[in-house]
Amino acid sequence: MKINPYKYPFIVIEGIDGCGKSTLIEMLQKWDEKNGIGGIFTKEPTDGEIGQRIRMILDNDGRDDKGHKVSAESLQVLYIKDRLEHRQSEAAFLEMYSVFTDRDYPSTLSYYYASHGNLGFKWILSKHEKILGDYFFIPDLVIILDLPAEEAIKRIKKTGKKMDFFEKLEFLRLVRDGYLVFPRLIQEIYPESEMHIAVTDATQSPEKVFKDSLVWIDKCFQKKLEAAKYIKIFKKK
Repeated sequence: MKINPYKYPFIVIEGIDGCGKSTLIEMLQKWDEKNGIGGIFTKEPTDGEIGQRIRMILDNDGRDDKGHKVSAESLQVLYIKDRLEHRQSEAAFLEMYSVFTDRDYPSTLSYYYASHGNLGFKWILSKHEKILGDYFFIPDLVIILDLPAEEAIKRIKKTGKKMDFFEKLEFLRLVRDGYLVFPRLIQEIYPESEMHIAVTDATQSPEKVFKDSLVWIDKCFQKKLEAAKYIKIFKKK
Protein backbone atom coordinates (compact mmCIF):
# COMPACT_ATOMS: atom_id res chain seq x y z
CA MET A 1 0.00 0.00 0.00
CA LYS A 2 1.51 3.30 -1.09
CA ILE A 3 1.77 6.56 0.83
CA ASN A 4 -0.33 9.52 -0.38
CA PRO A 5 1.09 10.07 -3.89
CA TYR A 6 -0.33 13.56 -4.23
CA LYS A 7 1.37 16.91 -3.71
CA TYR A 8 -0.23 18.10 -0.47
CA PRO A 9 -0.62 16.48 2.99
CA PHE A 10 -3.51 14.14 3.72
CA ILE A 11 -4.24 14.12 7.46
CA VAL A 12 -6.84 11.94 9.20
CA ILE A 13 -8.33 12.53 12.66
CA GLU A 14 -9.53 9.33 14.36
CA GLY A 15 -10.93 7.97 17.61
CA ILE A 16 -14.01 6.45 19.19
CA ASP A 17 -17.27 8.38 19.33
CA GLY A 18 -17.10 11.09 21.99
CA CYS A 19 -13.30 11.37 21.93
CA GLY A 20 -13.27 15.02 20.84
CA LYS A 21 -12.66 14.75 17.10
CA SER A 22 -15.27 17.36 16.23
CA THR A 23 -13.77 19.82 18.71
CA LEU A 24 -10.26 19.28 17.36
CA ILE A 25 -11.46 19.63 13.77
CA GLU A 26 -13.20 22.90 14.66
CA MET A 27 -10.00 24.23 16.25
CA LEU A 28 -7.96 23.15 13.24
CA GLN A 29 -10.38 24.93 10.92
CA LYS A 30 -9.94 28.18 12.86
CA TRP A 31 -6.15 27.70 12.81
CA ASP A 32 -6.33 27.03 9.07
CA GLU A 33 -8.34 30.21 8.42
CA LYS A 34 -6.16 32.35 10.68
CA ASN A 35 -2.97 31.29 8.89
CA GLY A 36 -4.41 31.36 5.36
CA ILE A 37 -3.56 27.73 4.70
CA GLY A 38 -6.62 27.02 2.58
CA GLY A 39 -7.01 23.43 3.73
CA ILE A 40 -10.01 21.30 2.79
CA PHE A 41 -11.96 19.70 5.65
CA THR A 42 -14.04 16.60 4.99
CA LYS A 43 -15.77 13.87 6.98
CA GLU A 44 -17.05 10.31 6.84
CA PRO A 45 -19.67 9.14 6.37
CA THR A 46 -20.04 11.71 3.61
CA ASP A 47 -23.21 13.62 2.75
CA GLY A 48 -23.56 11.60 -0.44
CA GLU A 49 -26.26 9.02 -1.11
CA ILE A 50 -24.32 6.13 0.44
CA GLY A 51 -23.24 8.22 3.42
CA GLN A 52 -26.83 9.23 4.13
CA ARG A 53 -27.88 5.60 3.92
CA ILE A 54 -25.22 4.68 6.49
CA ARG A 55 -26.45 7.35 8.89
CA MET A 56 -30.02 6.12 8.52
CA ILE A 57 -28.92 2.58 9.43
CA LEU A 58 -26.96 3.81 12.46
CA ASP A 59 -29.90 5.89 13.68
CA ASN A 60 -32.27 2.94 13.14
CA ASP A 61 -30.42 0.51 15.43
CA GLY A 62 -28.64 -1.20 12.54
CA ARG A 63 -31.72 -1.69 10.35
CA ASP A 64 -32.39 -0.54 6.79
CA ASP A 65 -35.37 1.48 5.59
CA LYS A 66 -37.44 -1.72 5.39
CA GLY A 67 -36.66 -2.70 8.97
CA HIS A 68 -34.27 -5.50 8.03
CA LYS A 69 -31.16 -5.98 10.16
CA VAL A 70 -28.01 -5.04 8.22
CA SER A 71 -25.10 -7.42 8.75
CA ALA A 72 -21.78 -6.05 10.01
CA GLU A 73 -20.15 -7.10 6.74
CA SER A 74 -22.75 -5.34 4.59
CA LEU A 75 -22.51 -2.17 6.65
CA GLN A 76 -18.72 -2.07 6.40
CA VAL A 77 -18.89 -2.57 2.63
CA LEU A 78 -21.20 0.45 2.49
CA TYR A 79 -18.60 2.45 4.41
CA ILE A 80 -15.92 1.44 1.91
CA LYS A 81 -18.10 2.31 -1.09
CA ASP A 82 -18.81 5.69 0.48
CA ARG A 83 -15.06 6.03 1.03
CA LEU A 84 -14.36 5.36 -2.65
CA GLU A 85 -16.44 8.41 -3.63
CA HIS A 86 -14.76 10.38 -0.86
CA ARG A 87 -11.24 9.37 -1.91
CA GLN A 88 -11.94 10.27 -5.52
CA SER A 89 -12.81 13.84 -4.53
CA GLU A 90 -9.96 14.00 -2.02
CA ALA A 91 -7.46 12.93 -4.67
CA ALA A 92 -8.47 15.89 -6.82
CA PHE A 93 -8.13 18.27 -3.86
CA LEU A 94 -4.71 16.90 -2.84
CA GLU A 95 -3.13 18.20 -6.02
CA MET A 96 -3.81 21.75 -4.80
CA TYR A 97 -4.72 21.72 -1.11
CA SER A 98 -3.99 20.00 2.19
CA VAL A 99 -6.88 17.75 3.24
CA PHE A 100 -8.00 17.09 6.82
CA THR A 101 -10.66 14.43 7.24
CA ASP A 102 -12.77 13.36 10.19
CA ARG A 103 -12.46 9.54 9.90
CA ASP A 104 -11.05 7.35 7.16
CA TYR A 105 -10.22 3.68 6.81
CA PRO A 106 -8.71 3.31 10.35
CA SER A 107 -12.28 3.77 11.65
CA THR A 108 -13.63 0.91 9.59
CA LEU A 109 -10.74 -1.34 10.57
CA SER A 110 -11.04 -0.55 14.28
CA TYR A 111 -14.83 -0.83 14.46
CA TYR A 112 -14.86 -4.14 12.57
CA TYR A 113 -11.93 -5.38 14.67
CA ALA A 114 -14.16 -4.84 17.71
CA SER A 115 -16.45 -7.66 16.62
CA HIS A 116 -14.12 -9.87 14.58
CA GLY A 117 -10.59 -9.45 15.96
CA ASN A 118 -7.48 -9.87 13.81
CA LEU A 119 -9.33 -11.84 11.13
CA GLY A 120 -11.80 -8.99 10.74
CA PHE A 121 -8.94 -6.54 10.38
CA LYS A 122 -7.46 -8.49 7.48
CA TRP A 123 -10.85 -9.01 5.82
CA ILE A 124 -11.57 -5.27 5.90
CA LEU A 125 -8.17 -4.49 4.40
CA SER A 126 -8.79 -6.94 1.55
CA LYS A 127 -12.16 -5.27 0.85
CA HIS A 128 -10.50 -1.87 0.75
CA GLU A 129 -7.90 -3.11 -1.72
CA LYS A 130 -10.60 -4.59 -3.95
CA ILE A 131 -13.09 -1.70 -3.87
CA LEU A 132 -10.76 1.31 -3.67
CA GLY A 133 -8.04 0.02 -5.99
CA ASP A 134 -5.55 2.83 -6.68
CA TYR A 135 -7.45 5.12 -4.31
CA PHE A 136 -6.40 2.98 -1.34
CA PHE A 137 -3.34 4.95 -0.29
CA ILE A 138 -1.89 5.77 3.13
CA PRO A 139 -2.55 9.17 4.72
CA ASP A 140 0.56 11.19 5.51
CA LEU A 141 -0.56 11.38 9.13
CA VAL A 142 -3.19 9.67 11.29
CA ILE A 143 -3.93 11.31 14.65
CA ILE A 144 -5.79 8.97 17.01
CA LEU A 145 -7.50 10.63 19.97
CA ASP A 146 -7.37 7.98 22.69
CA LEU A 147 -10.10 8.10 25.33
CA PRO A 148 -11.49 5.44 27.71
CA ALA A 149 -14.95 4.30 26.60
CA GLU A 150 -16.48 5.25 29.96
CA GLU A 151 -15.42 8.87 29.52
CA ALA A 152 -16.61 8.87 25.91
CA ILE A 153 -20.09 7.73 26.96
CA LYS A 154 -20.23 10.49 29.60
CA ARG A 155 -19.33 13.10 27.00
CA ILE A 156 -21.92 11.83 24.52
CA LYS A 157 -24.66 11.89 27.17
CA LYS A 158 -23.75 15.45 28.16
CA THR A 159 -24.41 16.63 24.62
CA GLY A 160 -27.94 15.22 24.73
CA LYS A 161 -27.24 13.44 21.45
CA LYS A 162 -29.17 10.27 20.76
CA MET A 163 -26.87 7.25 21.10
CA ASP A 164 -26.50 5.46 17.78
CA PHE A 165 -25.96 1.80 16.89
CA PHE A 166 -22.24 1.81 17.79
CA GLU A 167 -22.34 3.98 20.92
CA LYS A 168 -22.54 1.25 23.55
CA LEU A 169 -20.01 0.99 26.39
CA GLU A 170 -18.75 -2.56 25.84
CA PHE A 171 -18.52 -2.09 22.09
CA LEU A 172 -16.64 1.20 22.39
CA ARG A 173 -14.15 -0.50 24.72
CA LEU A 174 -13.41 -3.00 21.98
CA VAL A 175 -13.21 -0.28 19.34
CA ARG A 176 -10.68 1.57 21.48
CA ASP A 177 -8.65 -1.66 21.63
CA GLY A 178 -8.86 -1.78 17.84
CA TYR A 179 -7.43 1.71 17.53
CA LEU A 180 -4.60 0.91 19.95
CA VAL A 181 -3.53 -2.23 18.05
CA PHE A 182 -4.01 -0.54 14.67
CA PRO A 183 -0.41 0.78 14.38
CA ARG A 184 1.09 -2.65 15.10
CA LEU A 185 -1.25 -4.64 12.87
CA ILE A 186 -0.94 -2.28 9.90
CA GLN A 187 2.86 -2.48 10.19
CA GLU A 188 2.74 -6.29 10.28
CA ILE A 189 0.55 -6.47 7.18
CA TYR A 190 2.31 -3.68 5.26
CA PRO A 191 5.90 -3.67 6.64
CA GLU A 192 7.05 -1.41 3.82
CA SER A 193 4.49 1.29 4.63
CA GLU A 194 5.60 4.65 5.99
CA MET A 195 2.42 5.63 7.77
CA HIS A 196 2.89 8.10 10.61
CA ILE A 197 0.47 7.49 13.48
CA ALA A 198 0.21 9.75 16.53
CA VAL A 199 -1.80 8.55 19.52
CA THR A 200 -2.85 11.52 21.65
CA ASP A 201 -4.28 11.44 25.17
CA ALA A 202 -7.80 12.79 24.70
CA THR A 203 -8.45 13.08 28.45
CA GLN A 204 -6.43 16.30 28.28
CA SER A 205 -8.05 19.68 27.70
CA PRO A 206 -9.11 20.46 24.11
CA GLU A 207 -6.41 23.13 24.01
CA LYS A 208 -3.69 20.62 24.96
CA VAL A 209 -4.97 18.06 22.43
CA PHE A 210 -4.88 20.79 19.77
CA LYS A 211 -1.35 21.84 20.76
CA ASP A 212 -0.10 18.23 20.69
CA SER A 213 -1.75 17.66 17.32
CA LEU A 214 -0.10 20.74 15.82
CA VAL A 215 3.32 19.31 16.70
CA TRP A 216 2.59 16.27 14.55
CA ILE A 217 0.98 18.32 11.79
CA ASP A 218 4.04 20.59 11.76
CA LYS A 219 6.31 17.57 11.20
CA CYS A 220 4.00 16.25 8.49
CA PHE A 221 3.92 19.56 6.61
CA GLN A 222 7.68 19.96 6.97
CA LYS A 223 8.27 16.60 5.32
CA LYS A 224 5.63 16.92 2.61
CA LEU A 225 5.76 20.53 1.47
CA GLU A 226 8.40 22.57 -0.27
CA ALA A 227 10.44 24.72 2.12
CA ALA A 228 8.82 27.98 1.01
CA LYS A 229 5.28 26.70 1.59
CA TYR A 230 6.22 25.20 4.95
CA ILE A 231 7.80 28.44 6.19
CA LYS A 232 4.75 30.44 5.11
CA ILE A 233 2.48 28.23 7.20
CA PHE A 234 4.48 27.42 10.32
CA LYS A 235 7.14 30.10 10.69
CA LYS A 236 5.08 33.24 10.16
CA LYS A 237 2.11 32.64 12.40
